[in-house]
Amino acid sequence: MSTRYLGWKSSPDGTFALRTESGNLVTAVGDGGIAHPTSSSDTLHTDATQIQAWERFNIEERSPGLYGIQTGSGFWMGMDPQFKTFSTRIDPPEDAGSIGYTALFEFMMIIP
Repeated sequence: MSTRYLGWKSSPDGTFALRTESGNLVTAVGDGGIAHPTSSSDTLHTDATQIQAWERFNIEERSPGLYGIQTGSGFWMGMDPQFKTFSTRIDPPEDAGSIGYTALFEFMMIIP
């Protein structure tokens, strides 16, 4: 997945939706909890156009300047070092390195 994640929208319940450069939303398939993609299913999609339950994430500062992205299932989002494989079954995000993933992210403002 080569999508750049450019924006987010806060909801009244404190969750966030992540918007891609094309304007679509990031979806945690099945509300998260999927360890790795398979030939029949991905862990994330980027084709949603409306915010529903699977497009809502908790974003929590876990270390100064580093944030975890938690799916509705309670698991955390992570990715491999080559940015090719995403998991939505990391718990806790600080332990992602033990399976070769990272699950702590920096957020920065991008001005087009």
